Amino acid sequence: MDTIYESLLRERQIAKKRIKQLEEKLKKAPKGYLRVDKTEDSFRYYRRLPLNETKNGSPEKTNKTAKRRTKYKYKYIPLNEKDLAEKLSEKTYYTRMLHMYRGRLRSIEQFLKSCPSSDELDIYMKLHEGCRCLIREGLTPMPEAARKWAEEPYERSREHPENLVQPAPGNRMVRSKSEAMIISRLEHFGLPLRYECLLWVNGKRFYPDFMIMDPRTGEIIIWEHFGMMDAEEYRNVWLYKMEQYKLAGYIPGINLIITYESKSHPLSQAYIDAVISAFFGK
Repeated sequence: MDTIYESLLRERQIAKKRIKQLEEKLKKAPKGYLRVDKTEDSFRYYRRLPLNETKNGSPEKTNKTAKRRTKYKYKYIPLNEKDLAEKLSEKTYYTRMLHMYRGRLRSIEQFLKSCPSSDELDIYMKLHEGCRCLIREGLTPMPEAARKWAEEPYERSREHPENLVQPAPGNRMVRSKSEAMIISRLEHFGLPLRYECLLWVNGKRFYPDFMIMDPRTGEIIIWEHFGMMDAEEYRNVWLYKMEQYKLAGYIPGINLIITYESKSHPLSQAYIDAVISAFFGK
């Protein structure tokens, strides 16, 4: 699930790819176009070619007035040349498809020029921090017990503080825009959270990305977001964490949320909202 802007970026890539594919197909297509006549019980196929052709088989260039008067010749296609009729039929189909995708691409390009790429988090984070802390619009009220849990002091990870470079709601500094986006949506839905809070797992110190209290039950849910799945070393860390969580009774889909992203498949706000809805009924 993506935002409109993200969906259009993807559709633009699809359109460009299809245009290239269709242009390659049309380069290999036979000269002329297909004409079809309906008979009582069948069809008769003709190959349409302009009377005046250049050496490569294309119509001679004429002025606009003459072009309207272009004359064609029609050659009957017998049954033993049915493959020619098939190729000319495909040519008509590909030509119309190409026209459609070119028009779609023009429309997408025009819309993207006028459509702002900013999302809710971008707008929020560009506000002065003194303004951000006062904004409550759109936030779901949080139960008192849950709010107290979220505001209590807790031990946070001290690993690589230099990587805490991304501002996030609640005057936090996190490690990526994706983490900031998750925090933004959790707070929007009134879900109490702790960021990189100490959690003992099988006698080992873990600092999951997020610990969230379900306001309905008081149950603690862990959310781990793996944002560098392109890197082999990072994947090995993920495998180790998943094994340890499993041994400690944290089950994906029950009390453990796992999300991923890579350079080619970034995390989107729409997907975060879908995850929150599935786990917390928001």
